[in-house]
Parts: sequence; C-alpha cells; structure tokens
Amino acid sequence: MFTALLDAARNSPFRTPFTRVQCDDGSAPVAADTEKAVVPGRSIQAASTREVEFGSNEFFGLCAVGGILSCGITHTAVVPLDLVKCRLQVDQAKYKNLFHGFKVTIAEEGARGLAKGWAPTFFGYSAQGAFKFGLYEVFKIQYANMIGEENAYLYRTWVYLGASASAEFFADIALSPLEAAKVKIQTMPGYANTMRQAVPKMLGEEGVAAFYKGLVPLWCRQIPYTMMKFACFEKTVELLYKNVVPKPRDQCTKGEQLVVTFAAGYIAGVFCAVVSHPADVVVSKLNQAKGSSAIDVAKKLGFMGMWNGLTPRIIMIGTLTALQWFIYDGVKVALSIPRPPPPEMPESLKKKLNSDPSKERSRIAEGDDVKKGRIDLEPHSLRTSNRNLPGLIMFSALMDAARNSPFKTPFTKAQCDAPAGGAGPLVRGRTIAAAASEEVEFGSTKFFLLCGVGGIISCGSTHTFVVPLDLVKCRLQVDQAKYKNVFHGFKLTLAEDGAKGLVKGWAPTFFGYSAQGAFKFGLYEVFKVQYANMLGEENAYLYRTWLYLGASASAEFFADMALSPFEAAKVKIQTTPGYANTLREAFPKMMGEEGVMAFYKGLVPLWCRQIPYTMMKFACFEKTVELLYAYVVPKPRDQCSKGEQLLVTFAAGYIAGVFCAIVSHPADVVVSKLNQAKGSSAIDVAKQLGFMGMWNGLMPRIIMIGTLTALQWFIYDGVKVALNIPRPPPPEMPESLKKKLGVQ
Repeated sequence: MFTALLDAARNSPFRTPFTRVQCDDGSAPVAADTEKAVVPGRSIQAASTREVEFGSNEFFGLCAVGGILSCGITHTAVVPLDLVKCRLQVDQAKYKNLFHGFKVTIAEEGARGLAKGWAPTFFGYSAQGAFKFGLYEVFKIQYANMIGEENAYLYRTWVYLGASASAEFFADIALSPLEAAKVKIQTMPGYANTMRQAVPKMLGEEGVAAFYKGLVPLWCRQIPYTMMKFACFEKTVELLYKNVVPKPRDQCTKGEQLVVTFAAGYIAGVFCAVVSHPADVVVSKLNQAKGSSAIDVAKKLGFMGMWNGLTPRIIMIGTLTALQWFIYDGVKVALSIPRPPPPEMPESLKKKLNSDPSKERSRIAEGDDVKKGRIDLEPHSLRTSNRNLPGLIMFSALMDAARNSPFKTPFTKAQCDAPAGGAGPLVRGRTIAAAASEEVEFGSTKFFLLCGVGGIISCGSTHTFVVPLDLVKCRLQVDQAKYKNVFHGFKLTLAEDGAKGLVKGWAPTFFGYSAQGAFKFGLYEVFKVQYANMLGEENAYLYRTWLYLGASASAEFFADMALSPFEAAKVKIQTTPGYANTLREAFPKMMGEEGVMAFYKGLVPLWCRQIPYTMMKFACFEKTVELLYAYVVPKPRDQCSKGEQLLVTFAAGYIAGVFCAIVSHPADVVVSKLNQAKGSSAIDVAKQLGFMGMWNGLMPRIIMIGTLTALQWFIYDGVKVALNIPRPPPPEMPESLKKKLGVQ
C-alpha cells in the first residue's frame, strides 16, 4: 500500500535528516561506539534500535496508530466538558453558562450523567485520528512531490493546508455517524443512554441519513479546524525554533522538543476553536432537530447565536490540541517513528539565491545583521538609563540582611565585580556586550526601587490591556440577568455604548494598578529579605513557602490601600450607566455623595480578594519555578539562557494565575457589587448573592487572570533583565544545613 509514495518520501523536503543515518539497512559498517549515550549522563538503550523508515507503509501505519491514541484518549477525557458545551449550544435558556450547565446536569442525572456519550466519542475520534494523522503524512509527501522540492519549501504553508484539508475530508466520513449518535445522547434527555441504544433507534427513525445529515456542517467545522491545527502548529514550531528556542532542534533533547510541541499545539488550538466554532454549534443543533437543514439552523441561530459556548470550547480545544500533538509526538518517540524537524531550504534553492545579486537581502532577512545591530545598540541604552537613576537612600537597614539572605543571587559577585579585562561571553557562541555593564547590587535601595518600577510596568500595562474583558466581567457580576455570558455582555455593551464603551475605566485601571504594582513587587522583595533575616538562613530555607506567603501578604496589604480609591472609581464608571465616563468626573461625584469613605468602603473585601490572590500568585509562582527547574527543565538554571529562563517564568506565571483566579473570585464579586450599591456592607452583599452567586463570571476571570499573571511575571522578569536587576535562582540548601542532615 502507498508503494508509489516511497521514492517521493525519500526526496521530500519534509523528510527527517536522520533518515540515512538511522534507517540504512546495515550495508554500511556500524561504529563500535554506537551504544554511547545520546544525552550526556543518560543511557538510552533504545537509541540503538531500528528506526522506522520515513515514508514506508510501516511509517504511515504507525502514524495512524499515533493518531488513534492522540485523538481517542484526549476527546474521551473531556467528555463532561464537551457534554455541557453541547447543551449550552442547543439550549441557552436552560443552561445559562458553563458552571450552571454542570450544576443542572448533576442535579438531573447525577455525576454519572457527565460521562454520557463517552463510547461514540472514543470510537468516533479514534477513527478520525487514524485518518487525520495517517493521511496527513501521506498527502504532505504526495503534494510536496507533485510541486517539486523547491516549491514545496517556498509554499510549505499551502502544502500543510492542502494536506490537512484532504486528510480531514476522509476523517470526517469516519467520524460523522458516531458524532451524530454522541450529540443525540448528550443533548436529548431520555432519548438514549448508550451508543447501543442510540444507533438502532436513529436508524429506525431516519435511516442511514441520520448518521450523515451532519456531514457537510461537520466538514465546515472540522476542515477549517484541522487546516488551522496543522498549518498553525507547523509554522509555530518553525518560529519557536527560529526565534525562541536558543539552539537548533537537533541539539535539543527529546524532552525539550516535546515541550516545544506542547506549546505550539496550545497556540494552534486557540485559533482552531475560534475558526471552527460556528459550524460546531450548527452541527450540535442540527443533530438535535429532526428534519432541519444546516441553512435552517444557521438562520434560526443568527450570527451571535453561533458563538454560544465559545469560552468552554476555547479552553477544551486549546488543551485538547496541545495534548494531541504531545501524545502524537510522544508515540513517535516511543515507536522510533521519524520526527521531521522544521524544513530547511534545499541546497538547489540556496545556490540560486547565492548566485543572485540580491543575495545580501536574503542574508539580512535571516537576521544576522539585525542581531548584531541589536547587540551593539542595547548596551548603550541600558548603560545610559542606569547612570541616570538617582541613588536614593531607603531601606538601608536591610542591606546586610539582603547580603546574607538565602534568596540572594549567586551571580551577584561574578556579575558586579567585573574583571579588568572585561567579561567573556555568558552563552557559548554569543557575545553579549551588556554582560559587562554594572549590575544593581542585590538588597540595595536601588534594587528595591527598580523592583517597584518593574511592578509598575508589569501591573499597569497588563491590567489596562484587558480593560474591555474586565468591564464585561464586572457587569456579569453585578447584573447576571442582563448580561447572560461574556459574549452577550460584549454584544450589549457595544450596542448600548459603542466600541468606545469597552474602554470605560481605563484611567483608574492604569493608575490604580500601576500604584498597586509598585507596592506589591517592591515591598515583596523588601519583606522577603526582612523575614528571611528574622528567621535565619536555615529556617528561611526550610520554611520558604511560609516566607513567600508572609512577604506577599504584607506587601499586598499596603498595595491595596493605594489601589482602593481607583478600584472604587473604576467599578462605578463600568457598572453604573450614566454615572461618569472618566476618572475626572467620577472622583468629585463620589466625594460629594459619600465622602472619603466612598473610596475605602471596599478596602476590606479588596483585601479579602487581593491578599489570597497575591499569596497564591507569589507562593505558587516561586514553588512552580523551583519544581520546573528540579523536574522539567533538563539543566540547571544557571546553564539556561535568559530566553529559556523567561519561558519558564511565563509557564510558572500562567499556572499560578489559574489558582489565583479561583482563590480570589468570591471576594472579587463582592467588591464589584459593593462599589455599585450605595450604603451596603460586604456581609449584606454576600448574603444577597448567596454561595453560587459569588462565582458569577469565573470563566472569563480565569482566562483573564491566567494570561494576566503570566504576562506580569514575564514583564517583571524582563524588566529585571533589561535593567540588570539581580534575578535570584531557586534557593538552595545552606551548607550548614547540608552538614547537619548529611546531604552531599
């Protein structure tokens, strides 16, 4: 089978560069040292086993097996979320939002009801995965061979799009009958509980057409989804290795490659969900309604109706796509299936470009001159900005404590006491002139002030950026009857206030969260050093989680005093129509109506929201960074480039952000409602809302806070890099404690 493809595969620009070395049938002599470890310090016995030949029948068959495991497992794992999403799409009146959908489903059918439709999901998406991934590899090689090696490289995005569309066309024919049965089971109470009940019932009522009436809208949903999934994934992998990962793919370990796979898969998944969602809603509604056509359903739903359930689908598909690519790539590793690197320019094309008078443009486009220019320009600007910073005297009592803190950076002496001859390159193969510039001393007044500056940039910019989402979230919290979900909230806001209405409250957001960021990050560093000194070096290491919690809580206590007046004004502007449009209008009006207490009546619930949030944000981040370097990142932090360290920062920040949103959400709802209602107390508002009412708007807040927290940590760490502020590594056990415990 596919024998005609074998020669095409050998000449494809998408082939793996390891094919010749690992797949030759033994005609070449094998070196005596082939059993050497592939990664220093590790022995991988499987490295000497036969690898599957790229483009062979076995290769395509095993890719299909990878697709079965990838799609079957992941789709079955998220059946509960998919069930609620489908019910949201077909009955928005009954299932108001994602959490309400779960609540109603459990109340009516019990926890077991959440697993309805698992069998058609598993078998349907396993069949789809086999065709999708297996045929994608087939068509990719076939189309590349048809247009030639050079054109296949130049127009590779079109090759990805064409190959994935062709594969999905056949994959959906396999999926359609089982998808139809799944939707019937999940969205029509009492129709059927199992696939064995649903299939004969559907066949008896509508015949074979019952299983394929949704095929066209399924193609409309799945083909754009799969084209986006594969093309976006392939291009994202290419861009990550080119611009983010600091070394070529063939120098990365398999673990590092799989991390890149997961990241690229998640990015692709978000785009997939948006592109394919309208057709997904039509498919769900179509399989529920007898005798309807796709056009009838689309007309009935209207434009906005076709976006019902988008938020849970973004979460589901993003995670799903990332896991699918991760599992598929993992299966390839486990079964020794070739895993092609990003395609490289063919030698014949390089020769053509080199013989062209405009070849200088090609070299510049690859970034050589740009990178050199960036290295020459940046140090001057950084040195200039550092010289202009004032040397204010503040927190002087903390200096000695900082020098003895277990959280100090081990690079302080190495990087601050520059040798007379200048600094050598920190990363092999790179010259970083900025490394020779003066680094701020850890624990100095300048250090704490610059950390405050980092906090201003981090919190001020990120919170202002998400003002539209925050505005809709606040309105959802205070008027759930009017603003049914996040997309309905955007629709109503645009209808009532226009596009300009979405930026209401940007000024108090910017100034309030900038002030909060300065105190939060600046004082966190102060309290962390102070509390560590109070505990002593050994206890500071042993009880470091409590230290993070205490330092962050103390910093947030003062930060919220700076935030509270602006937060009160922001909520008034955003949630009380006609009250005020700007900060300048809101402040005097609030002062005249309620006096100074108007700005601080929400301070206690603000503390209740922000202190748990910040404790979780800092402690979870610090511990996640520590765990990532201990168990995920394959080398110590001091051997990672700054880019790699910032990538770890972003990942740890996002994980921390999800937990932050959940912990602080009830108090966030109370604050929004309290600042809207005159003369109410936090207890009155909490009683009025009830337990479930305090979780209104959680989903958009998880999305907002997760992204926000990740960006805040990324920006804060990036500012530290730019301003040469010490960035302490995860704390290590003190030598005195090692001796006591007998640890080597």
